[in-house]
Amino acid sequence: MFLSVVLLAIVMIVALVVMLVVGLSRTVHLTSRLSLIGTILSLVIWQAIIHLADYGSLGHQLVFNNLVFLWPPFAIICVYIFIHSLRELRSKEPRMPLLLLVVGSGLQFGAISSGTIITAVAYDDVGIDILRGGGYAVFLIGLVLAFVALAMKLYGDYTSSSKKGTERRALGMIIWTVAIASLFGIFANVVIPLAFRTQAFIELGALTSVIFAIGFAVSVLRGGLLDIRMYIVRTVAYVLTLATLAVIYYLLALVISKTIMSVQAEPVTIGLALLLAFIFQPVKKFFDRLTARLFYRTRYDRTVFYSQLSKILASNLSLRVLLLRAATYVGDTLRAERAFFYIKKPDGKHITVGSSGRGRIPDADIANLTYYVEATAMELISADISSDPQITRILVSHGIALALPLVRDNEVMGYLFLGHHKSGGYTSRDLVVLETVADEIVIAVQNALSIQEIRDLNDTLQQRISEATKELRRSNAQLRKLDEAKDEFISMASHQLRTPLTSIKGYVDMILEGDAGDITPMQRKFLTEAFVSSERMVHLINDFLNVSRLQTGTFIIDKRPVNLAKIVGQELDSLKISADGRELAFAYKKPANFPTLMLDEGKIRQVIMNFADNALYYSRPGTKITVLLAIEGDEVVLQVKDTGIGVPKKEQARLFTKFYRASNARKQRPDGTGVGLYLAKRVIMEHGGSVIFSSVEGEGSTFGFRLPLGRLRARNDTN
Repeated sequence: MFLSVVLLAIVMIVALVVMLVVGLSRTVHLTSRLSLIGTILSLVIWQAIIHLADYGSLGHQLVFNNLVFLWPPFAIICVYIFIHSLRELRSKEPRMPLLLLVVGSGLQFGAISSGTIITAVAYDDVGIDILRGGGYAVFLIGLVLAFVALAMKLYGDYTSSSKKGTERRALGMIIWTVAIASLFGIFANVVIPLAFRTQAFIELGALTSVIFAIGFAVSVLRGGLLDIRMYIVRTVAYVLTLATLAVIYYLLALVISKTIMSVQAEPVTIGLALLLAFIFQPVKKFFDRLTARLFYRTRYDRTVFYSQLSKILASNLSLRVLLLRAATYVGDTLRAERAFFYIKKPDGKHITVGSSGRGRIPDADIANLTYYVEATAMELISADISSDPQITRILVSHGIALALPLVRDNEVMGYLFLGHHKSGGYTSRDLVVLETVADEIVIAVQNALSIQEIRDLNDTLQQRISEATKELRRSNAQLRKLDEAKDEFISMASHQLRTPLTSIKGYVDMILEGDAGDITPMQRKFLTEAFVSSERMVHLINDFLNVSRLQTGTFIIDKRPVNLAKIVGQELDSLKISADGRELAFAYKKPANFPTLMLDEGKIRQVIMNFADNALYYSRPGTKITVLLAIEGDEVVLQVKDTGIGVPKKEQARLFTKFYRASNARKQRPDGTGVGLYLAKRVIMEHGGSVIFSSVEGEGSTFGFRLPLGRLRARNDTN
């Protein structure tokens, strides 16, 4: 009797502790907690009823002996549910274990309800004599079938679990627990009573509940669902704190009692109690830190982890370097065998970065993972508790224990994959940490992708700019070659044309002078036109030659004493016939006593001829062209004013560039070359002067130049 009560008390205490620890732990899944508590509670009630059946009142012994058989099936069902909860429902789980469990449990409950398991209880000289009926055999058959179902369930889940996963460790512990507890329970409660026809040792069956309680609790720990060290640390810290306070109390009381004999005990006790209450918290904090340091050497501080990871994610690094550093830090902190990122890029490609040893994950597996995440809205996928066998297969085949989906705007942009834990398994604390940093990782990756996209765009633009620059340089080189060839051609053609034109001009002049005999007025008119045209051609060729010299750097200003007033008159006289033919007239008053200037006579003549000739071509018939030559201050000023077509305002800025002609000028005179004004500006600038130009479209233009009188006055000039 005494042994039975002691064993039952031990069972109650152990069961109560385990149920409290597991039941109050929120890190354990609710189904696992309830099924585990149900198992232990069923076994405890079973042992309690066995005790009542043996030592209860005689009138209730038959009832208690029949109730003994009610709780084993409940315990087996709870064990089955507990095993099932370790790896939540799978879509294609074998039906045979469940079918056997249903049949076996049905047989047991049927036998119990029939009341034919124990038919009578009698007392003899040996002790209690129990008479068993036909329902006893049915109950045993149902019990065997239930145990077979439990064994099949354990074996199936164990073999299909990952070899390195926490599920296998938990299931392995359950197998040992069920095997040892079942054998012990059958031996104590079935074999011995049947073989020896005595209930004398049935009290030992109470230890079955202890075996189940301890074994199932250890399986929870092995599965990484419960961090028992937390309870150990708290207990050790409290024990050390209380022990320290007790020692302090004893020493202080001893010192006071030895040194101050007259002090009353009550005030001393109150004072010591207040002192201990005052130092309790500092002592407890000290031992909390000490025990945490001893038991959690590899434990990380979440605040430090968040801070360091935030620094890495906030750094302005390239996408690949950022992912590598983040994966390395997360993997080292969580003690993962490996950690790596899989990120989809905007261009449809992907990047895989992380610790060494990672294998390539096929696109089809990533697509299945993504479909699963989007369909279930899972924040974290575990290979040990995945509800989808296909997802479990994918993770296990690639050695992945945890997959953290990185979701942005309801779209999966990638994953953080963690391998198996280096020691034990991932705790619920680790899972909470990963879920907490998921959004921050997503933002950092998105920013890095944007920066990378900008960098790639800049690189592409830079490459295109470089290619375009090279192409422009090649084109410029070709244009320079063409320009040089053109200048060479113009120079050669001008030299070649100059000699025959000079001969033509000379012979025409001789005929006009009568050296070849008398000519008719009609012939003189035609010859005069030919002479003027040849003279214009000579001037045009000279212009081309000068342009060619400017390009080749051989353009030279040969300054000699020149009477500019006389030259202007001569050039205008040479154009008189052309002016008369166009019903135009030059209005020029030669200034008296005009100073002699140091000028390149030939080139200045070309400038004057160009301004005057343009005025002739672009003036309206019947109008007058005014030519002014004067001294204004310290400058020599020449102006040729006409009332012609003028120059459009938007085209005036380009008028003095090489080969450029205004749009209205091209219509008025299609055969122009556009080199006259360009050359005139260069000649005036080489003399140190500046060009005069003003124009109003449709009203006329003024062309001319200003020359510095002081720099160009001849030394022997007396005017």
